[in-house]
Amino acid sequence: MHGGMSSLSWRSACWFGNQLYEQGHHEKSLAAFRRAMEHNPDSVRAFFKAGAVLIVMGRLGEAEEYLLRALEIDPNYADVRNNWTELRKRQERQ
Repeated sequence: MHGGMSSLSWRSACWFGNQLYEQGHHEKSLAAFRRAMEHNPDSVRAFFKAGAVLIVMGRLGEAEEYLLRALEIDPNYADVRNNWTELRKRQERQ
């Protein structure tokens, strides 16, 4: 990919993050979602996806920050609310 992630739009960064996540590259996926946030700080999808990756990685404190931001942007986004519930369940088990 010529130019690397710095040349990606926020939508492309989200798409790239999804691809990396599906391939099991969680750190790289997270970096792509963070890049998307830099390009569009109001992207509920980027914050939601970053939170989801962090849950899988077991980094629950960081996941909480991203999911809270996603909920601030769009409190009715069903996927965010579902991940919030999953995060809370995992936090209770710790």
